Amino acid sequence: MTLSDHLRNLAALPKVRPDFGLLMTINLGIGYCTPPLGVSLYISGTIANKNLVYVSRAVMPFILIQIGILLLLTFFPSIVLLLPRLIYGTN
Repeated sequence: MTLSDHLRNLAALPKVRPDFGLLMTINLGIGYCTPPLGVSLYISGTIANKNLVYVSRAVMPFILIQIGILLLLTFFPSIVLLLPRLIYGTN
């Protein structure tokens, strides 16, 4: 999150993709759920009275899905821009 201000300035450059903010948000979401700094893993483990290894294994399928979606959106950016193009027209 601390890099978002610097990355926002970088995103203002002319050659940066229009879906930069979405990709950054998905990356931050994946980082929030993965060890060693996965704060949500510690919180959910404490609430469920389970250790970090148990919670990490339980969350792994969802993280793999998030990584797959991130790869899909990274390599096929037209998917991200499909709805805005349908609403506002093609640029």
